[in-house]
Amino acid sequence: MSKSKNRGPAPSPKTISILIARAGGRCQFENCNKNIFLDEVTLDDTNDSNVAHIIASSPKGPRGSQTLSFAMSDKIENLMLMCLDHHHLIDEKGREHIYTVERLNAMKASQEERVQKLMDNLNADVTMMLHLTSPIKGKQSDSFSAREAAKAFLPRMRAESEYAMTISVPAFGEYRSEEYWQKAEQWLDNHFCYTVRSKVNNCPNTHLSVFPLAPIPLIVKLGFLMGDKMRANVYQKTKQLDTWEWQSTVLTNDFKVEEKTFESGVGIAIVLSVTAEIEMEAVLKVATFKTVYILRADRQGDESIKSEQDLSAFWHKYKELCESLKGKEELSVFPAVPVSAAFEMGRRYMVGVYPKMVIYDRDGDFFETLTIGD
Repeated sequence: MSKSKNRGPAPSPKTISILIARAGGRCQFENCNKNIFLDEVTLDDTNDSNVAHIIASSPKGPRGSQTLSFAMSDKIENLMLMCLDHHHLIDEKGREHIYTVERLNAMKASQEERVQKLMDNLNADVTMMLHLTSPIKGKQSDSFSAREAAKAFLPRMRAESEYAMTISVPAFGEYRSEEYWQKAEQWLDNHFCYTVRSKVNNCPNTHLSVFPLAPIPLIVKLGFLMGDKMRANVYQKTKQLDTWEWQSTVLTNDFKVEEKTFESGVGIAIVLSVTAEIEMEAVLKVATFKTVYILRADRQGDESIKSEQDLSAFWHKYKELCESLKGKEELSVFPAVPVSAAFEMGRRYMVGVYPKMVIYDRDGDFFETLTIGD
């Protein structure tokens, strides 16, 4: 339309085609994602496309401007692809203060960025998200967003589904009780079998991206159930930034092993002082061990493992220690580790090669939870 009708020029067919391509044929209103070329009831081909103006084509229209309405009327940066319902919504009289130019620009930019990433990743490997959740010492774990979690592996991989497979292990009474851990382990075994294992049995090449929010012993057990034959990567949530993305792309930490021996002791313990230093007195309250191996991070704390390279350095050192103890009957393991390290502890366990491992957790004092291996 022309300025004589107090509106700027209409977008050209070429501009509209480019807009549809950038939007992926989906409504760009936040969290809508409606396929505007498919009738959701009949599944017939249709065309529900609405080209909405961010700054109105007319100075008197929604978000209109005396200086910009004509100039921006046919510019692709001022246009959004929408379904009919959301086009009506943003232009409804009195809603200009809700659907502002700034908010609509943010919707457009966010949606087009997501579409571009998906298009760039069409040939990327596909991964299935797996979320393990369980109360930690009686406290419910943080909420989980599959959309936020997926940012951890984009653009290297793309999600098979916008939803994650979830194994939710409930609390079974008193956290320190033997019954709690017996039932929790059985629950995890059963649900792993008919979710993850059945999925992998049907699709052997399945890749899993694991996002655990659960007690450390259950995460070790999950890693053990998966083993190193399943294709998988594990991620951990960073507390300060509230993200699952790794905070570095390089090696930032180192891990060393120290051996302590006691003349009157019996048995072997492994102490993993990664997120925090575990006092020897707390370990020896459980039993008087003959030998204690301490695997310690040079930099301890919640960010002791900031990258995949850090995680690799940890589990290689841990595996090296386990290799040196082949032939022993049983090990007691006292972990203060991030969730990613706990997962790899179980995943790298070699059945029939490494000693049986009794995993301890701490709630005041250390107490026995689960056993890994024969």
